[in-house]
Amino acid sequence: MGGAEIAGEAKELEERTRKQVTTLLSSNLEHSGRLLERCCELAAGEADRVGAISAAAKLIQANAAAAGMLARLAQGETRHRSIVERAQPAAKDGDRLNSKNLTPREYVLRQEKYWRRLDEILNQAIKARTGEDPQAEDRVASVLRTVEEDKKRLGIGDELDAGSSRDGQ
Repeated sequence: MGGAEIAGEAKELEERTRKQVTTLLSSNLEHSGRLLERCCELAAGEADRVGAISAAAKLIQANAAAAGMLARLAQGETRHRSIVERAQPAAKDGDRLNSKNLTPREYVLRQEKYWRRLDEILNQAIKARTGEDPQAEDRVASVLRTVEEDKKRLGIGDELDAGSSRDGQ
């Protein structure tokens, strides 16, 4: 057997291998498509959705690896692509939404506003209870009535009176 004959047989063998691998790759992708459809059906149902989605993700990764290997065997063209999710930078004012990030000045001003508003509400309640101002509204009593109604509706007893207050009083 001469060198040309060996080279010709090698080319034929290589071509047959490519065709077999291509057929295998095609059938593998068809089968994987059916499995992915089944995972989608399971994820849409009432069963274990996370498990179905996880299985689908693992199946996709395994198929990509198998397809890459088969494509290399078939000496086909391969392209390596990946999905990369980058963390988006926070908005400049995004850190300001968290009250822990207040400057000392902002914290003091917020505290002053809170306590002045509470003082105003309590003064209105005192005026309403003493009858000093007939237009005054006792918002404290109003809120407490709503809380009592909610406790009755939910069947909650007077747990605060039983010594379960937060400060132990």
